[in-house]
Amino acid sequence: MKPIRKGSGDQHLHHETATYRQHVQRKLDAYHRYASLACVAHGLLLHLAINFPEAVWHSFRSWMRTMDTTRVPSEHVAAEALRMDLPDYLLRAPVADLLRKMIVDNVDPDLAPPWLNLDKRAA
Repeated sequence: MKPIRKGSGDQHLHHETATYRQHVQRKLDAYHRYASLACVAHGLLLHLAINFPEAVWHSFRSWMRTMDTTRVPSEHVAAEALRMDLPDYLLRAPVADLLRKMIVDNVDPDLAPPWLNLDKRAA
């Protein structure tokens, strides 16, 4: 998109080419997809925190000053628990598991942790 000055008002897209308008629409669609996926991810974190609090607290291997494991964890705690459980999940998952395959296929081999075992990729 063409840069415009802050506060200069709206762009007049009807004066632009069809290709430019398509690019603007594509950018807006990307914003909408991102916001929609963020809402879905947040909803899943809430679902995990509300319906599986014991499992979330069990997987949360960190410390918080005001941590009360008798209460429902926050979305942040659920996200951290998922983040901390990913290596264990990948270690236990069969080589043919789709999530494991997707992560292994897209990871940079130089940055991959040794436990990921890139030598045993699924064919």
